Amino acid sequence: MLLDIIRNSNRAEFDYHILLPHGKGELDNRAASFSIPLHYLLEGEKSGRFNLLREGIAFLKNFKPNIIISHTRFSDLIGLYGGSKAGIPLRIMTVHAAGMYFYDSWPIHEGIAEYFVSRFAKHYVAVSREVIKYLQKYGNIPSEKITLIPNGIDPDRVCKTDIRNRDDVRKSLGFGKNQFVVLSVGRLIQAKGFDILLEEFANFAKKATDASLLIAGYGPEQNKLIRKTSRLKIADRAKFIGQYPNLSELLKSCDCYVMPSRQEGFGLSILEAMANGLPVIGNKVGAVPEIIENGVNGLSFSIRNKGELASRILDIYNDKKTALMYGENARKTALEKYHVKNTSQKYEELYRKLLS
Repeated sequence: MLLDIIRNSNRAEFDYHILLPHGKGELDNRAASFSIPLHYLLEGEKSGRFNLLREGIAFLKNFKPNIIISHTRFSDLIGLYGGSKAGIPLRIMTVHAAGMYFYDSWPIHEGIAEYFVSRFAKHYVAVSREVIKYLQKYGNIPSEKITLIPNGIDPDRVCKTDIRNRDDVRKSLGFGKNQFVVLSVGRLIQAKGFDILLEEFANFAKKATDASLLIAGYGPEQNKLIRKTSRLKIADRAKFIGQYPNLSELLKSCDCYVMPSRQEGFGLSILEAMANGLPVIGNKVGAVPEIIENGVNGLSFSIRNKGELASRILDIYNDKKTALMYGENARKTALEKYHVKNTSQKYEELYRKLLS
């Protein structure tokens, strides 16, 4: 997300640098290809947080950036608290999700610590209106210190054109040419609601004998979920494929995308599916009600209403003409309203406002 924002920013006006406290990672080469300078703390991931914080403060004192933006809990500690100690006056905290930062977060001691660390921010960016409400309720942040900047997608990255033929992809995944395939992508953790998806798909599958479910992603819940497919008697119709190398290729080979998350800050995966013209179904959580206009560019549901998701999938399955309309409108929404260029521009407008 951060690399997409920087790649589409005004690099002539703003000089971006990324400070990485835990050493090198899988996206470093991509950042280097955009000529984004990366800085590493020498202590690396083997060090304790106190040593990393001390080294981070020393780096910031020497580097003296005009603006610091933090995006995760530990970067909040270095960027907000450490930035304050280093004398950097403009410190921005980007909050990506509700339920992660204050008294209602888990583990509770980290949420309480984050509450006090967040006090060192001069301004806050929220990725959705739901997150704004959360900041005001649990963080006691005044509205004038919060700016709404939705996440965005970079079509160059998520809508690749150098992909295999749809039928070839389906064949390699073990699906027939005309089989109805429901796709969901994400970390296999409890918050993502894949257990709910399995139950609802089992309900739907009773009325659609040619339908299959495809789940892409890794996580600690994988074995538990696989066992659940056996109990639900859909083991032969639910496939787990781990991480897929070409997301656009995967999306365009399926018929419907579902995001069943119990908790979500924004739901970037649903935007990626929309950008590829896939009809989407999302739980009414986080920014999903802001992204999906029910019955126009997709369908929404509530996980509290048992059977509702199965019914929504059946709607897509039974009405291919309407499903195509959802996909076309979804693509238009993603590329026009949620293009990452818009995200970059809004961040830069905020920089100018705060610097002035």
